[in-house]
Amino acid sequence: MTVAASRIYGVFAHGVSSAAITYMFMYSPVGSALPALLLWVLVGACSRVAYNLHNAGVAALTVASFLQGVFEIAGTASGFTLVIRVMGAGLVVVAVAAEANKR
Repeated sequence: MTVAASRIYGVFAHGVSSAAITYMFMYSPVGSALPALLLWVLVGACSRVAYNLHNAGVAALTVASFLQGVFEIAGTASGFTLVIRVMGAGLVVVAVAAEANKR
């Protein structure tokens, strides 16, 4: 879905591109699939709370990347993208801590 959003936004960007939008799809496989596979192999299962916190963090990071790209293409900036990135990273850290505390 993020690849489709990137392509659709690229059509309306009038030839201007942004690395933040182009590579926002990487948050899903790198931020979700690889850690989930690693946890499944090492621990066996992840608690529901940690799973939900982790997914919310990855979603927040993806949204922040999309917004950053929109702002770059528009030629403006916003401090909210930094706030969203910090919140997303915080959720991921809390999820890892919750899972580590379980063991």
